[in-house]
Amino acid sequence: MDWPAAHKLLSENFHIALVGPKYQGNIGAVARAMHNTGFEHLLLVNAPELTDEAYQRAVSSEYILKDARILPDFNSLRTEYGIVVGTSSVETISSRKFRRISIPPDEFWAGALERNEKMVIAFGREGDGLHNDELEKCDHFIHIPANPEYPVYNLSHAVSIFLYQGFLKLYESPPTEIEPISDTNLKRLVEGFSRILDDIHYPRYKRKNTDVMIRRMLARASLSQTEFFKMMGILRHTAEHLEGKE
Repeated sequence: MDWPAAHKLLSENFHIALVGPKYQGNIGAVARAMHNTGFEHLLLVNAPELTDEAYQRAVSSEYILKDARILPDFNSLRTEYGIVVGTSSVETISSRKFRRISIPPDEFWAGALERNEKMVIAFGREGDGLHNDELEKCDHFIHIPANPEYPVYNLSHAVSIFLYQGFLKLYESPPTEIEPISDTNLKRLVEGFSRILDDIHYPRYKRKNTDVMIRRMLARASLSQTEFFKMMGILRHTAEHLEGKE
């Protein structure tokens, strides 16, 4: 893929969010890494006011900081984006702890570039990353492998590694022509499953975890618009069948 097309895809489809960043130097370094790899949309969530230090560390990427959108909290990301991707230094392989089941960056990018749709990737605080209530709102969970004796990357380093993997993967796996499911239809599908759970009187004490699991499962599935309509038809027939039984 030529650079203009690649740059447009990366810039328009993948937005970067820093949640509660503390250090101005990290914010500026993230802007520089974004410029290096073709990403342009930065969101600062509950972040301090930018100072000269951030702009100095950004070097020739000040425009990314000047255009950065300021959001008050993590819920604003969930409201604006159909796909929210969370990152953390903590990893688990336990299927019972599905909130933290992660994939490495290269695996994420292979699927994300095929989907060719807009999403936001959220990086957490330098001190303690994304909080559990924020992780619950994410559709994907990414972990960057590191030395187990010292597995926590500096914020700007973690962002740089992640973006560079996407930059490289783009040339290995160009997007397909299949029309991906839209953000609106993904939400409709999640709501459809939620209504079915209501209809079968699924235990209320299990609903929160189950709703999170369904949303993440559907987000990872990389559904097409055609597959969306097929699944909505199945849900509709299921609802009609349950209604007839009652």
